[in-house]
Amino acid sequence: MSDLKSIFQVYYEREYEHRDNTELVIGFYKSREEAEQVVSKLVSKPGFKDYPEGFEIDEIRFGLAAGWEEGFYSEVGPPPKDAEAEYFDLPYWTSQPKKQETK
Repeated sequence: MSDLKSIFQVYYEREYEHRDNTELVIGFYKSREEAEQVVSKLVSKPGFKDYPEGFEIDEIRFGLAAGWEEGFYSEVGPPPKDAEAEYFDLPYWTSQPKKQETK
C-alpha cells in the first residue's frame, strides 16, 4: 500500500485580452521536485517560452473535498470588457449568512 498523501499538478495558463485564455493541465506528479523538473524542461519550448510565468504547481491532497461537500451556487461578478457579467461557481457554504459578532 502506498504512503502517498498528495500529488502535485502542473498547470499552465496564458491570459489573452481578446480571446479565450490558454489553460492546460500538464500532468500530475508524486513530488514537488518532480513537478518542478517538468516545468524546467518546458519553459524553453515553443509557446511556453513566450510566457514562462504561466506555470503553476498545486498540491492536491487525497481525501480532501476542499469545501464543496454542501454543493455550490452561482454568483454574478463584475463583467469582463466584452460581456454583460461574469458568473462564478462557488462552494455552497460560502453563501451562508455570516454570524453577527456580539460585543
